[in-house]
Amino acid sequence: AGQWMKEAHGDNNSKSVQRYSYKRPVNADLWPKVALLLSFPNSGTSYTGKLVRRATLTITATNYGYNNLDEKGNSIPLFDWSPGGPFITNPENARNRYPQGRSYILTKSHCGGTCFGCPPKKYLLTEEEFIDSCLESSYKERFVKNIAIYDQSI
Repeated sequence: AGQWMKEAHGDNNSKSVQRYSYKRPVNADLWPKVALLLSFPNSGTSYTGKLVRRATLTITATNYGYNNLDEKGNSIPLFDWSPGGPFITNPENARNRYPQGRSYILTKSHCGGTCFGCPPKKYLLTEEEFIDSCLESSYKERFVKNIAIYDQSI
């Protein structure tokens, strides 16, 4: 089960973030694993993911499940044992398969530290804050937007 955590952000704004302590279950396959594709927003990662899906006929994932909904309007977790993310990219068109053998699933993340027109104190992060921001996901479940940080071990 996950635990709720309150995180402060910048100018006294705060948001509730579900921090999941889910680890890969003992009886789960060790593969595939997640490979983060880190980039600035609007720098071409959606296009890169599309190219990977077409070239390999395998799925890709994203930390932005809120923008990748199935026909019922829900985000679909990549692994059923990790409901806080990452999520299948374009689940309504997910004709591709999970990669076989010792492989990775390309997963889109923008991490943190991007703030346009802000002073440095708004975007300078500690190492822990940066890692958390890379693992932060947004998703929709039963018409509610959620934010979670999933475990880096997956």
